[in-house]
Amino acid sequence: LTALQASLAREQTKRADAQAALQEEKTLNKQLSEMIARLKDDLHARQQELSQLHPRTRQQHSEQQQRTAHETAMRQMHGMALQDGMIAQESHLAVPPAQSGASPSSRADLPVARPYTRPARDP
Repeated sequence: LTALQASLAREQTKRADAQAALQEEKTLNKQLSEMIARLKDDLHARQQELSQLHPRTRQQHSEQQQRTAHETAMRQMHGMALQDGMIAQESHLAVPPAQSGASPSSRADLPVARPYTRPARDP
């Protein structure tokens, strides 16, 4: 009987501890939610303030995005041109065998493929 009472007492203690931990977790979650809400409000207020104080910053950001997009497009075009240049070089390397009567020097008539060079940038 005493062993049963001791076991019951341990279970009641565990339950009370679990309830206390659950209550503490609820309190912490509520505090975190409030803190996150305050941070979001603060962030929104600062973004509003920044957009009002620095309209030029927005324009510079937009220009930077446009420059980045332009440079990316130029790199892609450059890469495609390089690829086209390599394909052209490969096709010129695959010279058909000389026909009967044609001299080996007739290959000099074939155009020479030159690698693509990027045009100079404007300052």
